[in-house]
Amino acid sequence: MKNKILLMIASMLGFATASDQTKYGPDMYGVRWPDVEASISGKVTDKEGNPIPDIEVRTSGNKTTTATDGNYVIASKVYGNRSTLWFVDVDGSANGGEFAEQNLSVELSEENRINESDNFAKSGVDVALKEKE
Repeated sequence: MKNKILLMIASMLGFATASDQTKYGPDMYGVRWPDVEASISGKVTDKEGNPIPDIEVRTSGNKTTTATDGNYVIASKVYGNRSTLWFVDVDGSANGGEFAEQNLSVELSEENRINESDNFAKSGVDVALKEKE
């Protein structure tokens, strides 16, 4: 009986350590979700639709800044099928106003997959920032 219990524990430990840590994201409830690379692009505007330059766009492990026309492209590592983007006004009123920080959850689907790879691309992820109160 004791040997069976020890054998069962040893086999569970061996199975738990056999996963490829570089291919899969965080362990949640014993289930590992694959991570993928995604290119996410869009435009940042104010509430009137005017482009806002120099807004910092962040995602886990990466950041970029919007161009003068408000457009951005950012590479993101996605765990599962979602990535969160943060939009931060880092230069104060130099870009025409002081805008409140905002985040946006981006969901990827099979239609965003590039060919049959683990890479995705999603465009049209636009956001309208509100001015700080």
